[in-house]
Amino acid sequence: MELYQYDMSQYEEESDNDVNEYGLYDYKYLDHYWTEKGRHPFFVIRSGKLAGFVLAREVTVAGDLSPRVSMGEFSILRKYRRKGIGNEVAIKMFGMFKRIGRSI
Repeated sequence: MELYQYDMSQYEEESDNDVNEYGLYDYKYLDHYWTEKGRHPFFVIRSGKLAGFVLAREVTVAGDLSPRVSMGEFSILRKYRRKGIGNEVAIKMFGMFKRIGRSI
């Protein structure tokens, strides 16, 4: 998560997401992905190594009470990029949630 937030920091305003006094980024809801119903954490593993992650959560849209799934965070470590891994993971994620009647 730290590496992902570091990578994404170049796209955010300076004050939006900065490191704390310990030099770390805070991701307020990370623990919630393992403790709250409707949140889905996934690790991307290649050759036994962590290559990335996906954080998805169920949301409802105003006027429509049927749940949808929002892909909140999607990250592939730099050394694994441009090898088709992100594309493969995205297709699997869309397929997984489509099969259970939800869309990302």
